[in-house]
Amino acid sequence: MVRRPVQTALPVLLAVLLTSCHPPKTAEEAAPASVVAAPSAAEAKLPSWWGNALGRDEIVLPGFDRVGVEGTTVTLGSRRYRWSESYLPVAVESRAAAVAEPMALRIKTDGRWRDLRPESVHVVEATPHHAVLEARGRIGPDMTLRSRTRVEYDGVAMVEVTLQAERETLVQALETRVRVPRRPSLGVLRFDARSIRRKRRAVWDGQTYAGDFVNVLGFADGLRSFWWFADDARGWLLPEGPVTLLRQDSSFVELRQRLISGQSRVRGTHTFRFNFLATPIRELGSGWRRERIVRRANPKEAQLGRFQLWWITAFAHQDLPYTTYPPGAREALPERDREAYPGPDTNRANVRKWRRMGIERLPYFSGHCLSELDPALALFGDRWRIVPKMGKRGDAPFAAPIPKPWLSHRAEGYTDYLLHRFNREIDRLDLNGLYFDQGRVIDSQNPDHGGWRDSQGRRQGSLDILANRSYLKRLRTLFHVKGRPGHLFTHTSGVEVIPAYTFATSIVNGEQFRGAYAVDNDDYMGSLPLDDARIMFAPQQYGLRITWLPQIWHEHSKDPNWPGSTAQRRAWRNFRGLALVHDTPVWPFGREPEDERLGLIQALDRYGVSEATFTGYWEADAAVRTGDEDALVSFYRRPGQPGALLVVANLSPHARTIDLALDVQELGLAPNGWRWETLVQKPRQAGDETGVRLQVSIPGRDFTLVRLDAAS
Repeated sequence: MVRRPVQTALPVLLAVLLTSCHPPKTAEEAAPASVVAAPSAAEAKLPSWWGNALGRDEIVLPGFDRVGVEGTTVTLGSRRYRWSESYLPVAVESRAAAVAEPMALRIKTDGRWRDLRPESVHVVEATPHHAVLEARGRIGPDMTLRSRTRVEYDGVAMVEVTLQAERETLVQALETRVRVPRRPSLGVLRFDARSIRRKRRAVWDGQTYAGDFVNVLGFADGLRSFWWFADDARGWLLPEGPVTLLRQDSSFVELRQRLISGQSRVRGTHTFRFNFLATPIRELGSGWRRERIVRRANPKEAQLGRFQLWWITAFAHQDLPYTTYPPGAREALPERDREAYPGPDTNRANVRKWRRMGIERLPYFSGHCLSELDPALALFGDRWRIVPKMGKRGDAPFAAPIPKPWLSHRAEGYTDYLLHRFNREIDRLDLNGLYFDQGRVIDSQNPDHGGWRDSQGRRQGSLDILANRSYLKRLRTLFHVKGRPGHLFTHTSGVEVIPAYTFATSIVNGEQFRGAYAVDNDDYMGSLPLDDARIMFAPQQYGLRITWLPQIWHEHSKDPNWPGSTAQRRAWRNFRGLALVHDTPVWPFGREPEDERLGLIQALDRYGVSEATFTGYWEADAAVRTGDEDALVSFYRRPGQPGALLVVANLSPHARTIDLALDVQELGLAPNGWRWETLVQKPRQAGDETGVRLQVSIPGRDFTLVRLDAAS
């Protein structure tokens, strides 16, 4: 077989594309005529899909609460954003607790700080999809201030603050301040556009910070969270001094973001944009716990879960959104790659075959990359590529090393193009969802993507948080309009910027535990701080499924003695125990001990976790507690049923007897008689008990499940 070099084919492909920017539409492509916007005369050379309206329908997707407005309070299920003679909410609440109080705009003039209050606050728009509130007021005789906040039904609030100075005025500082109530389980994630590519530890260490702009701060306590975020600080007036200030005391964590700093002389109109979000974005319920990721599509795996993700050959080539080759692409590929692609008819038949088993197979695609075989990339790649550049190459089974440059969703036309292509291919393959690799938020210094220069003249990148969210929202809406569920899994390892993924079914996290943030000796329990694990992986606080992708299998992939070994089983139990106490589903990626995996899933399903509520070890009023600092206990309860299923983890490297205190009345048990047994531990432990205490022995860095039932 002679492999034709890809680079010799690409010029031919480009020549074909440049002469065929507007090929005739097929009936299938032209079907949704009402959602295609015609280009203006000035954009006559742009393709018809540019600026289309696919997925822009303002509908509330299933699973989300509609927006409610009462006076100047916006309600979203268990969340409330409340204005009261204020430019920003005086209180943000979730699950009957404050997550931010208050949010304020503050100004410093003549050496004094003061909170700003508007002369009027009113609702501009109120629909089930969104609400818009506007506040206006004057700052002295020469300046006016307006805030306009759009709250959409996922809870993302987009704020635009406009300051207008009628004559030149000295402003020493203008800032937004947020105070987040402290709780014992509160942790803080922080990200900025300079470090987000490195995917290093993002959990704040609690030390006071006053420095360069930090784009994203997420405050999560295991049950709820609050996020302050901005893609960039473009247009902010920051000649000198710190921009982001973060400190904590015994009651609050305080965040201050300077919009103006350093003795700025202001004249004319200045606009500042930032955003906030309280979670959970939706109530997850419990049925999702049976919708696990499975390793392959067969009847045995169908009994364990629902989704199979790593399907690279769904499209004609990797990250090429076509099921039939675009002009020139087939000729650019070696025969091996053409043979690896089954074709759309075979793939569609297999999708239906797998679905009859109960498995949805979701095609692999990139969240930020396109193959250089793609016709649109050949035309618009210079507009879409991020700066500085990043690039990837393909994975097996395709052999051709086709480059895949990274692209920003802030780039005009990029998301439109993907929606245009998926609109066709969803129907052609009968798809109910997609899996996006490289799905994390990315930065770009390209000015067309929002890149900006700071007060020192340094080029700064803009993130694509809002654009990535919009992409997933439009795609999910497109599936919904077609009568399909739109299961969207997106790989975000190390970049847990929750506001960017509110319309995903699940984010996939965990690959960051390699390199500088590696897990030592396969020991997840001993390597990962609990605050990190909880804030990264506990799904209920976000209302978003989080799938944990382990790395221990990757580290041992070339060791033939690993499968079935004692070391493998010990590592598996260590990792699974930490995931279980956070109610985190796992992607069974690589070679797991199959008997252990099967036994665990069967034990969970026999109890009925898909009909149960979950209580984490961090909840202060939990009905099961342990005073052992090396032990964790979380548990499931079926509503209306006595007893519970406990997940007990021993964090110590040594075997321990863990003492558990039970609120038997809360658990629906009689103190004079109940029984218990361990389910996934050898040797098994069991007993009939009276009283309110229980002891269970667990090996070091291990876990067990304990089932509590009423005495028979």
